[in-house]
Amino acid sequence: MKQLGTILLMILVLAVMGLTMAGCASAPEPEPEAAPEAPPLEEEPPAPPEEPDTPEEPAPPEESPLVQQTRESRTRTLGRKEEALGVRADVAQREQFQHGEELTEAAEAHLARESYQEALTAFEEALEAFTQAYEKAREQRDQARRSLQDLDSRLEDASRRLETMQEDLEADDE
Repeated sequence: MKQLGTILLMILVLAVMGLTMAGCASAPEPEPEAAPEAPPLEEEPPAPPEEPDTPEEPAPPEESPLVQQTRESRTRTLGRKEEALGVRADVAQREQFQHGEELTEAAEAHLARESYQEALTAFEEALEAFTQAYEKAREQRDQARRSLQDLDSRLEDASRRLETMQEDLEADDE
């Protein structure tokens, strides 16, 4: 999934670069700058500039209103196109970001499930070890109880025999 996201991001970058290059190639020629305004007339007009040795360039022909409207329309259209491309790129970028967020959340959830499963397995193993130790301790306690009961009964038998022997000795002494 991560590789798919990387590939999609690379395709998106290449598409945006291609559209940018195409936009630059079809960009309108820059409009000539307007001539600077003449300074206000003073009482004495300035001396005429000396004529250069090279012939003057012909003045650019004035554009017809139709050509100006066409150029302005073209400029507006290209501006709207660039704006639309920017909006599409923003939307695509937001969608890519959202997709990345979803992938991140899914990965975090997957890691959380794995961690939970590992913790559950470790808990079950610890519970099993505790249960075995508890059962072993219970068996040892029961065995110790039986041993104590056996010793207690032997002690009672020995006490009775001792009393019997003492009674026999006392009877022999009389």
